[in-house]
Amino acid sequence: MARAGARLPPVWRQLPPLLLLLAAAAAAALLAAPAGAAEPPADVPPDVAVRWSRLDTKKWNLSKLKAALPLLQPPPGFDVSLYYSGDLLNNARSLAVSGAFAAQPGPIVVYASTRLANKTYALVDADGDGAADSAHAVLEGLDTPQGMDWHGGDLYVSGWRDGKGVILRAPGIDAYALAGTVFPADELEVVTDELPADRWHGERYMRFGPDGLLYVTIGAPCDVCKERASPSGVVYSSIYTVNVTDPAARRGKAPLALYARGLRNVVGLDWHPDHPNELYFTDNGRDNMGDDAPDCTLEWADRPGLDFGFPYCHAEGEGDPYLRTIGPGLPLPDPKYNKNEAALNCSAPGSYRKPLQALGPHVAPLGLRFYRWEVGRSWPKEFDRTLIVAERGSWDRSSKIGYRLALLRLGRDGATAKEQAGPAAGRAGGAPRVVAHEELLTGFVGGKRGAPKDKQVSWARPVDVAQLPDGSLLISDDTGHTIFRLHYTGRPRAPPPPLPASNGAGAGIGGGPLAGTSRALRAQGLLLGAGVLLQAALPGGLECAL
Repeated sequence: MARAGARLPPVWRQLPPLLLLLAAAAAAALLAAPAGAAEPPADVPPDVAVRWSRLDTKKWNLSKLKAALPLLQPPPGFDVSLYYSGDLLNNARSLAVSGAFAAQPGPIVVYASTRLANKTYALVDADGDGAADSAHAVLEGLDTPQGMDWHGGDLYVSGWRDGKGVILRAPGIDAYALAGTVFPADELEVVTDELPADRWHGERYMRFGPDGLLYVTIGAPCDVCKERASPSGVVYSSIYTVNVTDPAARRGKAPLALYARGLRNVVGLDWHPDHPNELYFTDNGRDNMGDDAPDCTLEWADRPGLDFGFPYCHAEGEGDPYLRTIGPGLPLPDPKYNKNEAALNCSAPGSYRKPLQALGPHVAPLGLRFYRWEVGRSWPKEFDRTLIVAERGSWDRSSKIGYRLALLRLGRDGATAKEQAGPAAGRAGGAPRVVAHEELLTGFVGGKRGAPKDKQVSWARPVDVAQLPDGSLLISDDTGHTIFRLHYTGRPRAPPPPLPASNGAGAGIGGGPLAGTSRALRAQGLLLGAGVLLQAALPGGLECAL
């Protein structure tokens, strides 16, 4: 597991001479890389350059995805598999696991929302082997379904209807998931139709809390703007609770209550397993302030009514922007709405709730989950109560950043050093604080770190995470038609499969001696992904060039 400041030793001098010989032969055969090819990574031997190429994520390709899996970089003893991958699941976003089968052997039902297909899918693992055996659209005719959660046998989905922001309920959804049928559209119940109709940051996310209320995020209808309310009176840049059990919910008018404000675009939501009043969530920082500011953040609330400072105050993390050091960073006044801190003193204690951790600039933190070791008991216990964040990755930055799963370990103010380091870290009293900020899973983007983004390639973008009853972790990807599964085996990962002859335009380098060299390349610290590989690492299309 990579930590802030960690560096891996160079290994190029340890590579087999045959690899260098074949790479040089390929380079001589190709003479020159085509215009626009990405720059090779640092420390590549002077007689060999690596030509990068894109995996076409608009078209699903199972063989390439399987070949790419060994290039993902989980912690030692972990592996990544395909829970589901196929053309059916285009633009997978939110995940929800049915709780009906958690305490007994039997099928596992996972729901996945999409934005592009206007459908919600049911993925059924009938035999519990860690892969979906069937998938079908269980909800159809929706308008941009995004947020979703399973609760009490029903599935709740956010979207739009008749020009209004709505939350819909599908009662008894599991029966349709198991039968492979579509839930009748005329039986969908409107819980509320009073949410904002705006599309900018309007794809709201939601989770049921331990109190039985449905927590719903309401994003700012802008990059940065002052707080205002929608025509229905709902305040933007906020989190609301929805009482779905109130009788008014049956009439589509469930009571709404403002929980938190001053938040630009909250996505992931989860509660501390041992402190059910503590809500943790990700907030996405504003754009157009440069490559390294402001940071996206991890926030927390232990009571309603808190203000988190947007649009007046942001955070600027400290240390390497690719993996910030521990802490909330420095207050950063907004240059437009808080010039000279005329509107709000960002440094004053108590002026607003400060972040718990700066996650990095433009990393786009989305889904978030506490890992609960007691569910499945399959990961090492050191991961218990850690926070896992899916970072979809940047767009408003000259070089890509994010594209990973981050992991945060929590401690408590007043806890001893032994308590902070042990499995019970974060369970004692006192306010929470981050004691470690790490990378859990990388390899979704390739190219030299810091290179121009048009010289880098992202082949998958993590969006949401969900824990299965067996303790493994699902990861949705909204670019590659895929849901990944991160699970613990306790064994070293298998090397990449043997390679067939290339069918690409460049020099064909077959399998055999070169199979497995991607592991050596990863040890060098290169960011390799399915779209960014040596011909030696991926069948069918990538090659070495001079």
